[in-house]
Amino acid sequence: MPTSTLTSTPDSNSVSNASSAAFEPSLRVVQGGPIAAANSPKRAPTDAPTGASAAAANAASPAGAESVQQLRLRDLTVRPTPMFFLLLMPVPPLLVAAIGYGSIAAAVVAMLLLTTALSCLWICIATLRGLRLRYSPMSPCFAGDTAMMEVRIDNTGDRDRWDIGLGIDRPAYPGPSTWVDVPPRSYNLALLALPTTERGLLRLPALRIDTEHPFGVVRAWARWEAGDVLQVFPRPELDGPPLPRARDASGALRLDPTRAGLDEEVPPGVIGGDEARGAVERAASRLTAWVLRAERLEMTYGLRLGVLVVPAGRGLRHQRRCLELLAQWDGKPPRSWAQLCRSHEPTPPDIR
Repeated sequence: MPTSTLTSTPDSNSVSNASSAAFEPSLRVVQGGPIAAANSPKRAPTDAPTGASAAAANAASPAGAESVQQLRLRDLTVRPTPMFFLLLMPVPPLLVAAIGYGSIAAAVVAMLLLTTALSCLWICIATLRGLRLRYSPMSPCFAGDTAMMEVRIDNTGDRDRWDIGLGIDRPAYPGPSTWVDVPPRSYNLALLALPTTERGLLRLPALRIDTEHPFGVVRAWARWEAGDVLQVFPRPELDGPPLPRARDASGALRLDPTRAGLDEEVPPGVIGGDEARGAVERAASRLTAWVLRAERLEMTYGLRLGVLVVPAGRGLRHQRRCLELLAQWDGKPPRSWAQLCRSHEPTPPDIR
């Protein structure tokens, strides 16, 4: 899926190129193929970590697993539309005419309208029931980019599923962002645009899948939470200063907030202030640009944020480790080593 390239340079051209991959059209639908027979394990939703040091400890944690949800009847909410009542409105007068005047034609029309309304109700529910939603973890992006959520809709049945809408379940998104049709025993892929404004861990919003098939007589929908988070890196600074000249004993480049314009670590009592927060954001943006530039120049570099130290190194894995730490840094050192051990890996070998 479109994401920002982590090896892009921090100058204006490279950052714009890195961002352009994420700023694609807001939605795209890709026709799928036959579905696989095996089912992926269902992952329980988890809350996003809070706090810089606890989140920084998760920098070395592996990416989340695929999330799967199969829609059942109890997951659906069904509501008739005005068209449903328009179909049923003539039924009582027609039945009265059929009984009072012995009109066979009136009875036939009344039964036809009633059958049509009930059939639309059943078809609408059957369109969503049994669908399997799959979500694959998203790659990290930079703050300000538009990340793309990829959702796969599997149809394991033998009938077509028409007019399925998919969108983000938020007041700012009044309706579905895209509509798909899913053939029998096949799948479709839908991409949903998710703007990012701040760095850190962004909990993915709930999704809403709905349909009014057929004829818009009945509307059925379901709400689904993937329970995953998106890693958002700081936005690299444009036209910033050159790399610092500070080197350690081995000759590796040393990067820390003091060389990025932050005179000292922000005291915990003023971390919520606008001035203190702005200083931390500027330092994180400049350090991100330096990490990208040092990696592009194939330099050996290390990162120090308070007592959190990423040893000198280079390569994409080393670069991502530094960017993840910067994404979740709040300007305060962790209180204890225990906060550095909240990781899925046995030990954090590269952060000490």
